[in-house]
Parts: sequence; C-alpha cells; structure tokens
Amino acid sequence: MTSVQDPVLARHLALEQAALSGDAGALAVYADWLIDRGSPWGELLAAERAGGVDEALRRRCLEPLHALFASAKKPVELTTPSFEVRWNKGW
Repeated sequence: MTSVQDPVLARHLALEQAALSGDAGALAVYADWLIDRGSPWGELLAAERAGGVDEALRRRCLEPLHALFASAKKPVELTTPSFEVRWNKGW
C-alpha cells in the first residue's frame, strides 16, 4: 500500500476504508467527518442511516458527477460489456 503524506487525505482514506467494511459505527463516523467538511455525501449517509433520503439531497450529491461526465472531451467508454450499479449506503 502506498503511503499518503497529506494527513487529511490519509484520514479520509482510512475512514472510507473502515466505512466500506460494513461496520455501521465506522460508517456513522465517516458520515460525521464528511458533514464537518461540508460534503453533501455525509448528509446523504446520515439520512440513509436514519431511514430516509430526500430526493433533492440525492440530486445535489450527484450533480458534481453529472458535471464531470458532461465536461468530458469524449464519451465515457466502458471496458466491460455490462455491469450493474447499486446504491448502497450512499455509494
């Protein structure tokens, strides 16, 4: 594993890895950490944990991704013939 010099990025990566492990406590800590940094993803995680996601919040989280794909100079090409995307705990 490559060492990360930036302590904030290192903390982000460590929290994200713990959250992805399926540990509900780690997911809650990660959501709080993201909220403290103004990320709508943290709000989305917290809302999902509380049992309901507002569609406006979901759209706000996805807008940067839509903008990224829209700004691509060429269409995004997939290297696999098919895949399935599932929304799971905000991801």
